[in-house]
Amino acid sequence: MSQRLRVAHLPTIDSTSVEVRRRWLAATDREPLVLRADEQVAGQGRHGRSWVSPRGGLWFSMAAPVHPPMSRFAAMPLAIGLAVVDALESVCGLDCRVKWPNDVLVADRKLAGILCQAEAGGERAFVIVGVGINGNFPESALPGDLRHPATTLLAQLGKPVDLDALLADLLPRLEAVIAAYDAGRQPPLTEILPPRLAWMGRAVRLSDASLASDARGRLVGVDDTGGILIDQGGRSTAYRVGDLSLDA
Repeated sequence: MSQRLRVAHLPTIDSTSVEVRRRWLAATDREPLVLRADEQVAGQGRHGRSWVSPRGGLWFSMAAPVHPPMSRFAAMPLAIGLAVVDALESVCGLDCRVKWPNDVLVADRKLAGILCQAEAGGERAFVIVGVGINGNFPESALPGDLRHPATTLLAQLGKPVDLDALLADLLPRLEAVIAAYDAGRQPPLTEILPPRLAWMGRAVRLSDASLASDARGRLVGVDDTGGILIDQGGRSTAYRVGDLSLDA
């Protein structure tokens, strides 16, 4: 972990992403900042959805300075997902997959979620990377009406995980991803993501209000900007927004 990385740890917070943004905007320096909480009472997911965050999970957000243009960070959630997958394999021995665009699955069940935000502001431009990992609590602590079946580290491993060790392994990986995107050295997602992309080669359905009807076909990868590629009758189409699910 970087020596300059500050980590604040709170027992309870509304949302780590909201609080780290408050602190970043109030700070006079531009040093990266991490805020971790034992519990979030108003955790945030994609599109403003709530994220259930009971005690026993790993909930944190990192704010870091970057340079415009902010468009270069559009595909970063997928690279962050790969970093989370690598950390979970390193510390927990789990074989996880990135679910487009911002989740991590194990055994086809949601284990972690990612929320990335980028804000321009000249010399004060920054990104916030929020990560939530269902940790040392049973699956019964999660609501039964989630959009995708979920699991926890405790349920998968049968024993508690050292969340401090997991965070210590993960933070340098996140710093490296942010630094690479900030320098314009985006990783070749078309090459490195497909082997670790959930549901590769399987029939999927993409739903979004912007689509006249759901896009259905076989998941065949991503393009160089992070769009999901769905093969529909021999023709691959890239989609950049939507909710992906397996097609029955």
